[in-house]
Amino acid sequence: MRELIRPNFWRRIVAKANREVVMHHARRFIIALGLAFFVGACAGSVAMAGTTGGISGRVLDSATRAPVAGVKVTAVAPSESATSLTDASGSYSFVSLGPDTYTLTASKDGYDVTVQHGVTVLADQTQTVTISVTKSPTVIGRINVVGTTGLLKPGTTSDIYSVNPAGQAAAVALAGSGNLNQAYSAMASVPGVSSVQGQQGWYQPVYIRGGDLDQVGWEFDGIPVNRTYDNAPQTFLSNLGQQELQVYTGGTSANADASGIAGYVNQVIKRGTRPGFGNLDVGIGAPVFYNKASIEAGGATPDQKFSYYAGLAKADQSFRYLDQSNGAGHINQGFFYPISPGAGTGPEFGPGYMYGIADTRDGENVANFHLRVGQSDDLQLLYLTSYLWFDIPSSLNDLYGANTPYSTINANQGFAVTYADGAVYQGALMQPPVQPANPCHDPSGNIGDSPYGVCYLYPSTPHFYGAPIDRNLRDTNVNTVSITKLQYQKNFSSRSYLRLFGYGMYSEWFIHGPLAPVLLFDASLGDYELPSHTYGVVADYSNQLNDKHLVTLSGYYSTTRIQRYTTTGGFPGNSAFVAVTSDVSSGGNCFDPVNGVQVFCVAPSPPHYRGPYTDAFGNQVQGTLQDPFAGVAVPAVGQWLVTETGYRANFNKLNPVFSALSINDNWKPTDRLTFNIGARIENYRNNLTDNTVNGFPARAFWFNAYNNEFCYAPGYFQPLQKINSPTDSCAADWPLTTPIHMVNENPGSFSHTEFQPRFGTTYSASSDDIFRFSAGLYSRPASTREASWNVTEQNLAAFLGVNFAAYGQFTPNHDVRPDRSSNFDISWEHHFAGSDTSFKVTPFYRSTQDQVQQIIINALSGLFGSFNTGRQTVSGVEFALQKGSFANNGWAYNLAFTHTNSHIRYNSFSNGRNVIDNMNAYIQLYNSYTSACAGAVASSDATSRCGVFGGAEAFATEPNAAANPYFLNAPQPLLDRNAEYAPYDLVPVPFAAANGYEVPNVASLIVNYKSGPLSLTPSLTYSSGSVYGSPLSWPGPQPFAPGDGYGVPLMIPDPYTGKFDNFGDFRQPTRLTLNMGIGYDVSKNVHAALTLTNIVDQCNQRGYAWDYAGVCTYSSLPSSFLSPTGGMLGDAAAGPVQLKFPYAMWLNNNNTGFVGVKIPMQASLNVRFKI
Repeated sequence: MRELIRPNFWRRIVAKANREVVMHHARRFIIALGLAFFVGACAGSVAMAGTTGGISGRVLDSATRAPVAGVKVTAVAPSESATSLTDASGSYSFVSLGPDTYTLTASKDGYDVTVQHGVTVLADQTQTVTISVTKSPTVIGRINVVGTTGLLKPGTTSDIYSVNPAGQAAAVALAGSGNLNQAYSAMASVPGVSSVQGQQGWYQPVYIRGGDLDQVGWEFDGIPVNRTYDNAPQTFLSNLGQQELQVYTGGTSANADASGIAGYVNQVIKRGTRPGFGNLDVGIGAPVFYNKASIEAGGATPDQKFSYYAGLAKADQSFRYLDQSNGAGHINQGFFYPISPGAGTGPEFGPGYMYGIADTRDGENVANFHLRVGQSDDLQLLYLTSYLWFDIPSSLNDLYGANTPYSTINANQGFAVTYADGAVYQGALMQPPVQPANPCHDPSGNIGDSPYGVCYLYPSTPHFYGAPIDRNLRDTNVNTVSITKLQYQKNFSSRSYLRLFGYGMYSEWFIHGPLAPVLLFDASLGDYELPSHTYGVVADYSNQLNDKHLVTLSGYYSTTRIQRYTTTGGFPGNSAFVAVTSDVSSGGNCFDPVNGVQVFCVAPSPPHYRGPYTDAFGNQVQGTLQDPFAGVAVPAVGQWLVTETGYRANFNKLNPVFSALSINDNWKPTDRLTFNIGARIENYRNNLTDNTVNGFPARAFWFNAYNNEFCYAPGYFQPLQKINSPTDSCAADWPLTTPIHMVNENPGSFSHTEFQPRFGTTYSASSDDIFRFSAGLYSRPASTREASWNVTEQNLAAFLGVNFAAYGQFTPNHDVRPDRSSNFDISWEHHFAGSDTSFKVTPFYRSTQDQVQQIIINALSGLFGSFNTGRQTVSGVEFALQKGSFANNGWAYNLAFTHTNSHIRYNSFSNGRNVIDNMNAYIQLYNSYTSACAGAVASSDATSRCGVFGGAEAFATEPNAAANPYFLNAPQPLLDRNAEYAPYDLVPVPFAAANGYEVPNVASLIVNYKSGPLSLTPSLTYSSGSVYGSPLSWPGPQPFAPGDGYGVPLMIPDPYTGKFDNFGDFRQPTRLTLNMGIGYDVSKNVHAALTLTNIVDQCNQRGYAWDYAGVCTYSSLPSSFLSPTGGMLGDAAAGPVQLKFPYAMWLNNNNTGFVGVKIPMQASLNVRFKI
């Protein structure tokens, strides 16, 4: 632990890690290439394995419908070929085919050869294809050709949509200019999926069947890639190397290893083909910068014993928002961000694109090698590296200088800040302070000397101590991932195989925000580091026992080492004035060093303020690294002891171990009817590798102090410090409270086992009609960060108390249960006879239990927590309509539509309260100032009008002689704790998270006309708009509060509605986007494609007082901490227009830099050369 908190430790580790990662990736890539080509050179047909699917069925006599034995059935695609022979029942089976489009050929002497084109194999799915053969006694060599029927997938029990390369190319514009090289556009083309326009970057919010973005399971060529920390996908969904994108909206089979309760996405990677191929793709864009280059090649030996695919890509891009001038002149029209340089200045605002993504740099490498071993076995080596960087407009020149075209802001060009350098203590804790051998000296004079500390420089940015920050330095965000998969498949026959693969995956997420620790409004984080190492093994055994039963047994095991480090609440050591010493007696209590009176050990408002503080007698009772004795070398009572070091950071350190077993039977009692019956048992174990006791000598002191000085009862927002002295009575100071009892304990692990039955069936009523039904129970582990919370400070108790006590949690380790979802759907797939048009309609229903919900527990520091909050119910319908093929001449189109109705009912936390009760506490606090609460007794009843506050503030003139502006107001009704509410990704807190994610109606349409070398592809998306609204949107002046207050702002009714707004009271604008793609084959080997995104981007307002043209998504005011002017409407009218309303443009810069406004048109030209 001592090493963990050493100065510059993280800076050195990060620098070393980056060097090691680059070298490690390079070595592994070279080794992989060398190994693959070596075995290829040494090698001399059956299926190449990987992520595979299957085809099975029967061959029947077309006249008698009798089974025909001894028919040779071949499946041929560019990537592979395989052969099967029908048995006495006429059955054939290919249990392991690589995803591709196959041609099936059935041949036998005495029968015409029958060829069926366009049979698409989907990974992890088996299709039933019945082949009819006709006797041919006289005509020799006649061939019967049969076509496929679009959306119809006989024998497939999952609700799955597959996007092939042609579909991906047609859909490239659907998700906007930020997704020209990612698969989010392809996802937008299928039903059941709702995604927000105008996104870019990593982990873009995607919602499937009304579920939240972190409820989706993600796989990369069969490898589960959900990060255990937050269930985010660790890959970036690059188009490079993508053979097939599979989107399961329902009916996921039991052997799917990525844990998700609302949909499942798998990227299947290309493999080498015969004949081989090579492509060079280059692209440019305007009017905003866009450059892209990629090269890929694939091939196979003539006997397909060895195949290879490799691809490399680089794409650099910039972005604009609202219009081509980036919203110039719209600061007073809802497109703003607060940038007041200091507390002494009035409110100032910059353009709304600040802290959105300005530029991205994306680099991708993928390679996939297959080698046939012996006669039929397969060895696969798959390798991926990805690097995604972005910056945000946050430099001093962006905020106040040359990069900003706003003269009112240019007035602050001289505003300068220094790096968040500081000092930390390295000596022994709970001992008197001693000077280090090399105390921190500040040559710049900007920070000051620290005689008892050593210097700590802000990391990853070379500079001298106390130097001014480079005016062009921006905050940046880097994500990287590296995956290696080695797989061996033993093919016992065309009906049976054993597949075993192991994988290693390393990912990292680094946020570098040099201005964040020094600018209070900065929307980034000073230093965020999240490295994750995962190793796993997967085994699948599949056997077509007979023509009725295909049985699959699967096992899965993974172990992850993950650690998160984030500097929230200030950078380590960035102030020489942080308290590091206390006057402590032998009994562990704190005293005034001058008069010997017992005082608080914990500074007021922990952990946001860390002292030193002055007590009621006017004496400083804590020391700093500049003066650890606070001017009194020998205190009247006790002695000066070092109780803190100055280090400040949160971290989580864990070892999640997940394992699963599953069994699945694909049972076909008849040619028309298929049942898929399976079960999965999964164990989620979190080994708690971090100890919150060892290595923290002063931690027991702080837990004792916090428990002695703070009081709590459910109904209050956080623990409350005693008002006058640590010897006060809790009940006397704060009604209904008792001393808090924070416990520093560390269990060895948390473990949960989930049983998940799955069932699906499909019935082919005719060659043109298929009916499908699925039902299943799905689970996912909670975010592993909840299992262990720690800080580098000694005073962990204050961090835990202020952030988690309101949720009934009083220890560093929180056991959040996995949530589960019961999913049901039924489909009708229909092909219009004599045409190439088909549709699929799917009503669905989902119900979750123990739903894990994220809550902002500290908006200023960006600290989120996850809790089991309730039960969500979702119902709706998916509709897909498809005509033709995007690869063929003529007309083709793809229509996807989804209707969703989603609500959540909240259950109670361990303290008996739920999310709505915590919201109602703010309303109760407001009511406590009204005459309706005069004389009311404090009540622990969560449904009482005045709550724990009673009538303590219900006076026309408060005890401090301040007038009470709320006394004559009517009390406000509480929200119904048992009602259903619109689902929100984050539960609202004051001035943050005021918007939901469920969209009732979404649609996308792609139309393609191809004639020879020319293709025209218009596309559009439509969203009816989600919901927004929060009870915690409008503040008011607080005339009086006992002690230091309740720790929260006083929230009052929204003056525009006259009440506390509810979840989902308002509807977002509808949004319609229109794009265009033009392709032309310049020659046999050259293809040019012009893509125009957001030709039309129209957001239709709803007529609310705060509506602004150009804003498409509303939420709390940008930044998650900015409050409206507050008070009454007159106050709002007198203040800045930006603070006049409770809602404005949504800024979500967590992962995607999303800015909730229209996106201007962008053109990109790509030219692909075949080589």
